[in-house]
Amino acid sequence: MKRILCLLEIVLLTSFWSTGLQADNFQNLVVNGEFEESDVTLIGFPTSILGWQTTGIEFELWDQNYLGSPTLGFDGLGTGQHIELNADTPGHVPVTTQQFVIPQLSNNIATFSFDSWFRSSGEDFYSVSGSMSGVLVQDTQIFETYDSWFRTTKVFAIVPGETITISFTSGMNGMVAGAHIDQVSFVISAIPEPGTFGAAALGLICVLGLRRPR
Repeated sequence: MKRILCLLEIVLLTSFWSTGLQADNFQNLVVNGEFEESDVTLIGFPTSILGWQTTGIEFELWDQNYLGSPTLGFDGLGTGQHIELNADTPGHVPVTTQQFVIPQLSNNIATFSFDSWFRSSGEDFYSVSGSMSGVLVQDTQIFETYDSWFRTTKVFAIVPGETITISFTSGMNGMVAGAHIDQVSFVISAIPEPGTFGAAALGLICVLGLRRPR
């Protein structure tokens, strides 16, 4: 009977490692970072989209390849849609934001990244701040590139339980062109569920018990 129970725990332990939940369980905390919701045809101006808020009147979503926009992001994955920051709102400088809370961590390092593309020059900005960490990335001008997507990546320390705010600010004052953003991510290394650790630990103890000399 003991051997049967031990074999069961060994199976659980093997499953634990094979599912990639070892010491690190990487999570992207950004919701709708590829701007697939809401769905538009060619171009659309929804007043709300999943995960994001705006100080403007509406969002401006594009299908990739609309008006010659690049079809692939820096990571080589087709993502269907992306956002233009200015949203054609004359007299407004809209700010697009998302907030989320940091869960428990196996380390306190986060990686923030996004793809950007311009169809003409502009002065658009991004920033990241934490409710406990303060300003993690101050207002920084988005790099301009006109023939392909460009990947921006920042790495910094964060605190479990704090609220993170990601912001993209249009500097175009409602003119007809602004920065296009896609593939937004905020990746952390979170602690796996306690039950998973428990099963793994019990399995390890059982393995050691089977090897103990009589």
